[in-house]
Amino acid sequence: MNRSRLIDLYIKKHQSSLSNQEKDEFDQLRFQHSIYFQWLQSVSQEVVVLEQIKLVDKDRAYQKTIEQLKSPNKHLASLLLKVACSIAILVTGLTIYFYRTTAPLQPIAQVKPNTIQHSAQLITSDEVYELNKIKGDAIDGKDFKLVKNENNHLTYKKQVDTTIFHTVKTATSNQYSVVLSDGSKIHINSNSQIRYPVTFSAHKREVFIEGEVYCDIAKDDIPFIIHTSDNREISVLGTQFNVRNYKEEGYTEVTLVEGKVRVSDDDNQCILKPNQQVLITDQFEVRAVESAYYASWTQPIIRFHNMKLGRVINSFEQLYGVSFQFENPAIKEKLIAGGIVKAQTLQANLHILAESCNLTFIKQSGRYIIKESLSN
Repeated sequence: MNRSRLIDLYIKKHQSSLSNQEKDEFDQLRFQHSIYFQWLQSVSQEVVVLEQIKLVDKDRAYQKTIEQLKSPNKHLASLLLKVACSIAILVTGLTIYFYRTTAPLQPIAQVKPNTIQHSAQLITSDEVYELNKIKGDAIDGKDFKLVKNENNHLTYKKQVDTTIFHTVKTATSNQYSVVLSDGSKIHINSNSQIRYPVTFSAHKREVFIEGEVYCDIAKDDIPFIIHTSDNREISVLGTQFNVRNYKEEGYTEVTLVEGKVRVSDDDNQCILKPNQQVLITDQFEVRAVESAYYASWTQPIIRFHNMKLGRVINSFEQLYGVSFQFENPAIKEKLIAGGIVKAQTLQANLHILAESCNLTFIKQSGRYIIKESLSN
C-alpha cells in the first residue's frame, strides 16, 4: 500500500501538484523505502514515461530487479539500477517485462552497434550530392548556396528562382533535416524524401513527401501545403506535426503536436487538434493519441505506448536495415509499450523485445522470422 502511495505522490511531484501535507508524506515514504525509490527513479527515467508508472506491476518488477542485484556479477551489482532494471507493464491483458542486463544474451546474431547516421542525398536538376561526403560547411551550386551546420541541418543562404526544386532523400538508418526558405524545419526519417522549391513564392508554400517527416512549420499568412505520395493534402499556417506515408504500409498517418491542420483528398477532409491523429486508408479515421510517441523517432529513444507490435517491428526495419516476417500475422496486432534505444545494438533491442513479448527471432535467408514462444 505504501509503495503504491509513493508512486502516486511521485507522479504528482513531477506534475508540480503536491500539497504541503503531501510533500511531507512523500519525503517520509521515499526515505522509508529508499531502495525502492531508487528503482522507481531509474524506471521512470530510463524505461517508460512517468505517466505509464501506474500501469506497472510494481512489486513483481521490483522483485525481479532485486534478484538480478543478488547475482555474483559484481559489476552488475555495482551499477545497481542504472544497468539492471525491470518493469512489468500490463497492456490489454498481456504482461510485458522490460529489462536490461549485462548477462549473456541469447545467440540471435552478431551485429555492429547502431549509430544512426545523419546523411542523405541532395538531388538537384543536374547533380546528386552525397551530403556526408561534402567537405567543408557549404555547398555552392549553380543556382544556390547551402550551409550544413554541426547538427546536420541544411540551410539555404542564396535566394533563387522559385521554379527550382530540390529533393533530399534518406536511406535505411539515416536521418536528416532541412531548413526551408521560410524558416520551416523538416526532419526526415529513414527511407524517406521531400521535394521542395529552394525559394517559396510570394503566394504559395508547397512541398511533396514520401516516407516519414516531422514538420515544424514557420507561421505565415500563406498556407503551407504538404502533398503525400498517395495524393493526400495537408494544409497548415504554422504548427508541428508528424506525417507517415510509406508506400509499403498502405496508409497515411498525420499526427498533430501543436496548432491546427487540415487533411484532405478528393472525397474527405478533417481538421485536427493537438493530440489528434487521422489514419487514412480508404477512409479517414480520426482518433485521440499521445502525439509525443509518434514524433519520438526524432529523439534518442523511440517510445511507444499501446502500439501494435507490427508497427514497432517496422521501426526496427527502418532503424537497422533488416527485414522481418511474422510466422503468425495475428501477433502483429498485440499492443505493447516501451522504447527502442537507437544507440543500442539490434541484438540487444531484439533480446529485450523477445523477453517482453514471449517472442523468438530466428534468422533465415537474410531476414528474421518472428515466432511466438511458449509462455513461461
